[in-house]
This record gives sequence, structure tokens and C-alpha cells, in this order.
Amino acid sequence: MGDASQMPSLVGMGNPLLDISVNTDSAILDRYKLESNNAILADDSHLPLYPEITKMPGVEYIAGGATQNSLRVAQWMLGGRGDAAFIGCVGRDHYADIMQKNCQHDGVITRYLVDESTPTGTCAVLVTHEGQRRSLVANLSAAIKYDHSHIIEPDNWRLIEHARIVYSAGFFVAVSPKAIEMVSSKCIETGALYCMNVAAPYIVEVPDFKKVVFETLPKVDILFGNEVEAKALAKALEWDDSMSIPEIAVKLAEMPMAEGKKRGRKVVITQGPLETYIANTGRPVAAYDIISIPDHDIVDTNAAGDAYVGGFLAGLLKNCDDQMCAAAGAYAAWEVIKQSGCKFPEACAFKFAVDSTTTIPPGEGAVSLVAITVLLGLAVLLEKYVYDHFYKKIAPYKTGDMRRKMVPAKFNAHPHALQGLLPDVGPDSPFKGDAGLFPLKSTGDKIFWETFVPTDVDEPKGVIVLCHGYADHSGFHMFNDARMFCEKEKYACVLFDQISSGRSDGLQAYIDDWFKYCQLAKEFIDEFILGQFVPSLADRSVHLPFYGYGHSMGGCLVTSLSILHPTLFDGLIMQSPMLKIPQSMHPSWIVEELLRGLAKLFPKAPVVPTKNLGAIMYHHKDAHHYSAKYNILAYRGRPRLCTALSLLQGQDFVSGNFKSVTTPFIICHGAADEITDPQADVELYNESPAKSESRVCLYPGLRHYITGMQEPEESQKVFDDMFEWIENRTVEVDKEYKQMPTETDDHAIEGETVTERPSLPKEMDAFYWTGFGGPEVCKNYILYRPTRDVCWLTTDAPAAILCTVASANQHVCLCRVQVHYASLNPADYQQRNGEAKHLLKYNFPKVFGFDFSGDVVQVGSEVKDFKIGEAVFGMVSGVRTGTTAEYVLVDDYVCALKPSEIPHHLAAAVPLVGITAEKALNKCNINEMHQVLVTGGSGGVGSIAIQLCKAEFGIKWVATTSSEQNRGLVESFGADEVFDYKCNNRRWAEQFDSGTWRHAYDVVFDTQGDYKQAVLLLGDSTDGESPEDAGGMVSIVDGPSAEAALEWLKESHTEPKHSYIKSFLENFSWIWDAATGVRSMRKKAKGKYWTVIGTGDGDACRRLATMLESKSIVPHIDGVYPLSQAKDALAKVESGRTKGKVLVEDVFLCPPYGFSSTELQVIADPKESFVEVDDSMEAVEGSSEQPMPSSPSEEGVEVAREAADEAEKSAEEAEGESKDAENAAERGLKDASKGAAEAEKAVSEAMDAEEEVEKKEDNC
Repeated sequence: MGDASQMPSLVGMGNPLLDISVNTDSAILDRYKLESNNAILADDSHLPLYPEITKMPGVEYIAGGATQNSLRVAQWMLGGRGDAAFIGCVGRDHYADIMQKNCQHDGVITRYLVDESTPTGTCAVLVTHEGQRRSLVANLSAAIKYDHSHIIEPDNWRLIEHARIVYSAGFFVAVSPKAIEMVSSKCIETGALYCMNVAAPYIVEVPDFKKVVFETLPKVDILFGNEVEAKALAKALEWDDSMSIPEIAVKLAEMPMAEGKKRGRKVVITQGPLETYIANTGRPVAAYDIISIPDHDIVDTNAAGDAYVGGFLAGLLKNCDDQMCAAAGAYAAWEVIKQSGCKFPEACAFKFAVDSTTTIPPGEGAVSLVAITVLLGLAVLLEKYVYDHFYKKIAPYKTGDMRRKMVPAKFNAHPHALQGLLPDVGPDSPFKGDAGLFPLKSTGDKIFWETFVPTDVDEPKGVIVLCHGYADHSGFHMFNDARMFCEKEKYACVLFDQISSGRSDGLQAYIDDWFKYCQLAKEFIDEFILGQFVPSLADRSVHLPFYGYGHSMGGCLVTSLSILHPTLFDGLIMQSPMLKIPQSMHPSWIVEELLRGLAKLFPKAPVVPTKNLGAIMYHHKDAHHYSAKYNILAYRGRPRLCTALSLLQGQDFVSGNFKSVTTPFIICHGAADEITDPQADVELYNESPAKSESRVCLYPGLRHYITGMQEPEESQKVFDDMFEWIENRTVEVDKEYKQMPTETDDHAIEGETVTERPSLPKEMDAFYWTGFGGPEVCKNYILYRPTRDVCWLTTDAPAAILCTVASANQHVCLCRVQVHYASLNPADYQQRNGEAKHLLKYNFPKVFGFDFSGDVVQVGSEVKDFKIGEAVFGMVSGVRTGTTAEYVLVDDYVCALKPSEIPHHLAAAVPLVGITAEKALNKCNINEMHQVLVTGGSGGVGSIAIQLCKAEFGIKWVATTSSEQNRGLVESFGADEVFDYKCNNRRWAEQFDSGTWRHAYDVVFDTQGDYKQAVLLLGDSTDGESPEDAGGMVSIVDGPSAEAALEWLKESHTEPKHSYIKSFLENFSWIWDAATGVRSMRKKAKGKYWTVIGTGDGDACRRLATMLESKSIVPHIDGVYPLSQAKDALAKVESGRTKGKVLVEDVFLCPPYGFSSTELQVIADPKESFVEVDDSMEAVEGSSEQPMPSSPSEEGVEVAREAADEAEKSAEEAEGESKDAENAAERGLKDASKGAAEAEKAVSEAMDAEEEVEKKEDNC
């Protein structure tokens, strides 16, 4: 039976049963001694059950059996036919024919063994508690007659040999243990995945069955089960009864694999309506949410587990990662439980995002590059010769003025009414309409707006701002959506044409930067909607719920705004939102980079190929032609280069921050949409902390625009879902605001009704970057508002203010720190430049900064070492960054208590450089007998490394490289020998050969990128010295090596951008090291060569704190900048001319104290004027923002004095110049009251004198 010619990828072995399903009550369970949510094999006492339920009303006969169900669902998810084949035993009867026809209809190949003497197996499915629970009683009959000889028949065995995945539910262990043993062993040979489902508790409780399971487990690649089955298995394995489900999953994943298995085990444990846990060998367990569904929509949960497995297996065949497989399983279960039995819609709306390891077919990449090259030539012609002249003739909508001439900027009653839902606009329409132009203060651009205010109520229920999609405007689709909310639900509505759209200013359909686009929209919302329109509707004491509505790109816009400003909206309403580009449609990084290059040359060129969006936008066949005729302001050209990249930027930002969407939402999406991805809606729902108040509605057959231009009942269904959700949400918002304290009464009496609008916490300032590039992507001051409940769910999400960390299980070990000082490092601009963008995943906008020092203001429930109010410092892990802000959320393991004697600015200066330097020196097994060379002794890492050599490792001789100008500085750090690397511009090797260097060194630490020359100064092992103690060379600039990269990924708990990167590092390290040059350097260093990358380490910070406290190490501060000038601070770091560290001071300043003038130098302004801080020096009176001396004249004095001190050590002929410098300083002191101009002159004179001194010294 079945088509033997097909070779499916998925093969299942199991018990084919015909499900006899009926909805009943608990009485029948009691009568037959059955339990809900359980499955058993029928005995003689259960035989009367089957004829009894066949006589009940509503009984259904459905092809079933756990394995067969999963295969049918998997084939449905995959689409097409013949990807899955099922093997089992049936009788020769009508029941078998029904099952075979069902499988053939679903595209599943059947290879049934037919038993002539036994009827086909059946399963009584008793559904109780309104579909929430089910009890299965299986009468296996013919299913139990399966014989392993059937599996080795040539046609059947060929299926096993060619399968990529073989799956069997645990029920099959009671039928044919021999077949399981044969097939699972064959999978080791072929490399196929062998998957098993525990299926029921009794499978691991009955001794004979348990024995088969235990013997098979070492050969199982993927083990499925629910929480009850997992507990039963743990009990059978005699594990601790108190183990949690995640602990059981991890322990099962770590159980030994059979010999020959080349991969670890994956364990998938579902928990009904709760999250699913997935554990992989050697990796931490992960939790993945299912799709919640209202109780009234649940019909039958009988096949939910089988459907989940089917969706998961389909994801595996699509090469998806765990997250996508879990999403596929959740979707399949979500669809099936809305049906009776294991049934599903005719078409599957789920879209897989395949693993990024998917390769491009040969030649396709070259064709893409050729096509883009041709487009480049066209772009040149288009921009320079054709566009301005020709485009105006065919589409005179280039500028806002031109578009407003075509359609005046006034309220228009559009002829396109919602068919059957609304009458045409007339004098009796129950709303007041208005329109106008609003100038933006930041750019001067005029924004066109329209408002709808219901006139048949005293006050609207709330306010909705509607945002249109790409290439559209507010006057067509959005116009009628606004009318529905205004006329039917009594909400005031505001529509506006976004910049470069409709009747607003700007080049049509041109977006140069997504975050600038969001910023302009936010400015309009703040200044016009919240600043003018909302106050005109109601008294200020009354809060009107405020909602963001977005279609397509507008959905991406309101979601971005809700991430950046979490309390801006009370709720989001999205229609077919543009949230995420499927991986299969996302351009490769090569093509994306080429597009970026072209966009810099021709940003406005409309040359990006795309589909005819109008043709696939509507469900109704005539809608496209109607839109083309009446929607005259819509943009109909190709996307512009910069616009396409900005849309990618927006979708990458939103999809990377799903866990930061804390605003409740409803998404309505056509399941047949080909423009935006409905599956992204499900991902957002699963990841958002607001899921309990949110809803996703998918509509089979509908496409991209689903609220009009189709059959009235189709549109009405969408609006009904939106109306139901917004009504419930408005009730909740009103409750929330009544419970919150008000601006005038912060101590409202409990139970008292509060009607005034509550005050919201202040926004947070930060220094951030919006994407890869140069200084142009750096931004000062991005403002975030805190959330009402749980904050963001990723530590690099932008909304860094939280309210209830402890309520988020994922963040019970996090601390919220109010930052006083942060420091900038080369790693900041290196990340911004995109040096690791192909290896690591970044979400934007991203706040700069690794180092921090500040006060703990909130802790997670499991944080034991830190308390609110304590001062801490440390370095964040991985690529999370985010310390150049008022607040940062950090893992507790990267923090250390700051000694009270140490000021915040010193604590913030040491973590990254100290951790990195210590880690690097430890790599070389450094000891006190070694002689050490540190290159770049005046830099951040180099300066601390010299001090660590002396303080922590007891090194007697430390040499360093530096300019002659910085000789005194590096000697103050403890350097015994200082070499001027600029001397005569000679290469290091030449100087070493000529005897300029003192000797070879046991340990060479490269901090500047001089590793190719520095390795020549590495000496051989000392006689009698063991290899382990022989030192070596370490670099923080070269590579990194595969070993260092893997070590960093593990220590920082960071996952690479693509799953294959880690595997490549582990299995092909020699290729990586050869490509990065590490292998060559290791050979030159005779194997003693390492590279290191520092990451957050609380233990290392505690050691640094001890040394700071004892003054064993003192960081050199080269500049302190206010947060508003952080861009200048980063530019200074990027210049490569810093001495020590550059700091950014945030809101809460701490004056330096406890160090003498010879131990601490700070800069009071960004102009590189150095001052010394005396022990007794305090903050300038009346200036809380500048605790260090800020008088420019005093700075000139100190510079001059420093020059004078150095002059005294010089030759006799230099004394005159030194006195001149000192006199110049004294004059500066006397004239301090005359202001900064005279002070700068004194500084200049002092520096000139110092240069003369140096020249005299050189001559001497």
C-alpha cells in the first residue's frame, strides 16, 4: 500500500488507530476508572466503552495514532506531498481504508502491514472540561500485530536508508522493540536523526517497556515529552523528585550517547499552555512560549502534543534553529486545538525562516552582483540626466508642494467608502473633520494632518493616531479606518502623512535613516497631537487612552516608537505590520553591503527591484484597479536605495527587540499576505512580555490590506476583533491610571478615586549609535521612558529603565545601576565601525560603553551580593554595552562593590583595561623572575598592565614603548626602561639587531598592534626553566584566535550571529587562525603566542578594587566629558592619542578625593588642558556639575608648573626657559579673573616653553 517510488525525508513508525472522539463529562471517566490528560491501553474492562461512545451525539471518526498524527501535521506544515511516510499495522477493513484515504489526502505516504485476522486499532478520545482535557483509551488490535520483518522488506528498508529523520512515539515500544532497535541503529550508520516521544507515563513505568526505552535512549537524538512524562521518566531513572522540568531537560540532554553518534541530544518538553523547555547537550536550557488562545476558541486539545511534534519536525527538515522549530510546533498546536481531533485548515499560513547556513545556488550570487552593477549605471544616468526632467513629466509628485497642488491640503471626503459598512461622508456624518499643515521645529518641514472627532458623545473614549504604510498616505486606506473607529467606537482619530509622503514635505518615498524617521514622527506626536489636539478634547485632569495604529510600515513605525518610548502608547493596533523580513528573503550580507555603498553615492535613486505590490495587496480581484485609479498620491516607482536600506534597518531593529515590546497590542493579518510575514506576528507575540494582554488574529485567504476593498463581512470581522480588543484594553487603561499617583497628590489614599493624569517618570539620556558606520551614526541624547510593569527582556534593549526586574524570571540575577561615570574604549568605535558585524548580532539603536561605576537602584530576586543603594562598578559582558546612559541593567556576576574611599570616576576607569591586562598576563604564566615588555605603555591597557606587573605579579623589570614626550608618565607607572618607538623612524628589528634594546624579554604584551615586530623581541626559555614557566607573547590587537573567540563567547554568554560560526571555530580552528594570521605568529613565537578578549568579571573587579584601595594601581585620566559631549570623547579615543582613559560623566557626579597630586591627573574640559588635583581640592563652589577645577587660568598655571618641574631637571641652559614658563603661569594666576582668553594664552606660552626645553635637552 502506498507509492514506493517516493523517497520521503521523514519516516515514522507507530500504531495507526482510528480515533473515536466525543465530547462528554467526567462521569464516564469515573465509571471506567480513567484519568483526564492521560493515555492508557484498553483492557477487558474498557471494551464496553467503545460501543457506548459510538452511540453518543456528535461522535467523530478521525484518522489518529500519535505518530501518524505528527506526520500528517508535518506534511501539512511543509506543503506539497510525499515528504513524510508512515509505517504501521492495520486490519483489512473499512477503518483502514478511511485512514489511508485521509493520509493520501494530506500527502503522507503509507506503508501499512495488513493483518487479515484482526480489526484495525481504535482509540477512544474522551474530551472533557469544555475541550481543555482529554483521556485516551487505545485498543491497539491490529496495531499490536506489527512484525519487524515488515520493516526490512526492500521497499520499506529503503525508506529508512534515505530518511533524514525517523520518528516514533513511545507507544510503539509495546509493539515492536526489535523494529525500534534495528531502525535506531541504522540511523547511527546513515547519520539520520532518530527521534522518540515518551508519549505516556506508563511507557516508563511498565518494566518491559521501560527496559526498551532505556536501551534506546543512547541512540535518541531528539527526545519529546510533556511535563508529566518528563517527571515519570526522571522517577524511573531514580533522580531526585524535587528536580524542576528545566533541570530534568538538561540532565536528559547530558546523558551519554551511543558510540558512533556525532551529535549531542536535544530534549523538548512541552507543558500545555505554559512555555516549552528545550535543552541541548552542552548548552543551557531555553524556554519558548506557545501561542495562547482564549478558552472559548479551544475545541479539542487531544492532538495538541502530536501537532507540536509535527510542526517541530517540519522545522528540522527546513534546517531551522530551535526558536523557529518551537514557533512552528506552537503554531501547529494552536491551529489543531481549534478543531475536533487532529485536523487543520486546508492551507498552512506558517512561513519558515530557514537557517542562515542555507547556501545560494551556484551562479546566483554572481548574477545578483551583475544586476546590481547594471543598476548602478542606470542610477548614475537616472540621478544626473533623467530623473529631474523625465520623472516630473510622468509623475509630478516629487515634492510636497507639487503633491499639494495635485491634492490640496484640506479635509477631503474621499469617494472610497467602506462598502456596506459606512455611508458616504455628508452633513449628517457623526464626526467633525479638520485638516492642516504643522511645521516641525527641528527641520521646518510641514506635516499634513487630518482629525476626526465624534460629535454624538460628550467626550471621546480615547485617541488613536493612524500611521500609513510604505508608498501610501493618510488620505485613502487610513481615512476609512479612522472613520470606523470614530463613528462606530467613538474614538478621536488623527491621521498624518509621514515625512516624504502624501501632502507632507520631502522627496516622495525617501527615507534616509529609520531612527531619524521615527524621531520626526515622535516630534509631530509630541508637539501637535499630545501638545495641541488632545488638550482640546478634554480637561487635563482626564486621561484619554492613547493608541498607535499602523498598517504595514506604519506597524513597524508604531512598534519602533513603543520600543524607544515604552509609555508613549497605551496600546498598539496593527494591520499586516512589517515586523521582520523572512531569512529566505533577506539579502545576503554581500549584497546588503554593496547596496550600502551604492546608497552613499546615489541615495535617492529609485532602482531597487521589487514585486508589483499593488497586484498582491488586495484580496478582491478588482481592488488593485480601483486603487490605481483613485489613490493618486501613492508612490508607484521602485524603492529608492536609501529607503530600502532604512526599511531593513527598521525591521532589524524591531525584530531584534521583540522582547522589549511592553505595550499591549492586537495584530490583524491576512494569512495569505505575500508582502509582510504573518509568522513574525506570532514571534512578537511569543517574545513580548505584554502577551497576556495582546492578541494575534490571522485571516485565511486575506492578503495585505484587510479592512476594506473586499466583501463587507470580511472587513467587518477584522473590525470586530479590533473593536473587542480596544474596548477591553481601554477598561484596563482606565483602571491603571486610577490606581497611579497623580502629579498633585503623590500620597493618594488607598481606595480613593484618582482622576488626574498621573505623572510619568523622567526620561533617560544616553549616548548611542544607530547603525554601523563612522561618527555620523553617533547620537547624543536619546530619550526613553520607563515601562509601567516589567521592563525589557534583553540586556542590550534600548529601554534601560525598568520597574519590576524581580517579576521577570529571566532576569532574577540582574541589577539596575544608576551610572555616575562610564569610560570609552577603542572597542566602542571598533564595534560601531562594524568590525565584528558579520560574526555577532547587534540590535539598534545601541548605547555605547562597557565600563561603569554607580549606585544600585534595583535588584532581581536572586541577587544576593548587592543591595539597593550600594555603590558598584564593573564591565558589561559580550556586545551588550550600554553604560553611557543614566541607567544600565547588568548581570550581577560582572559587578563588584566599590570601596568607599575610591571615587566613582577612578572606579569607572579600570574594569575593561584591568580585566584585559590581567587576563593577558596570566596567559603567559607570568612570574616574578620574568622580564616583561609592554608595548604602548601610555595607553589604557598598557598603563594598567605596567602597574599590574609590579603590584600583582611582583615583576622586577618592566620595559615599555612610548614617545619621548610621555617618558615621565610611563615611568610614573613603574616602567624600568622606556624606549622611544619614534627614534630615527627605525623598525624594531633593526634597533634590536643594533643593540639599542637592553635584551630579549621573557614576556611580551602587545597592546598597540605591533605584534609582528614585538615577537622579534621574545627571548628563548631560560636554561632549566620548564615550558610552562617560559613566558611567551600575548596580544589584544591581533586575531583573535579561534581559541580566544570561543573562550570569549562562553565567558560573555554570547551567541554568534549565525549558528555555523561557533561550529566552524570549534572544528576548523586551524583555518580561522591561518586566515587571521595567528597561526603564523604562533610559529614565530615557537608556540607561545596567545590572543585575549576581555569580558565582564566580578571577581577580577574585586581584585582591582583591592589594588585601587591600596593605591597599587592608579588609572591615568586623560579627559572627562559631560554626556552631552560624549561624541567628542569618542572622537578623542578614536584619534589614538589618549594617555590612559577617557571618561563620560553622567548625571550624578562624585568629586575626586583621597589621592595626592602626583597620583591623579584629570582634565576639566575637552581641550586637553591638564590639571593636578590636590588632596584638599574640592568642587568649585556653586557648580555641582563640575567637581574638578574648571578655571581655565588655573589649568594654565598647572601646565606651566609641570613644565617648570621638568625644566629644573634639564641642563643649565634650559633654566631660563623654565623660569619663563613659571613666570607665565604666575601671570596667568594673577589674571585669572580676566577669563578663559588670557588663560589659553598662558597655556600656549607654557607649552611653547616646554617644547624649547625638550629641544635643549635633546641637544644636550
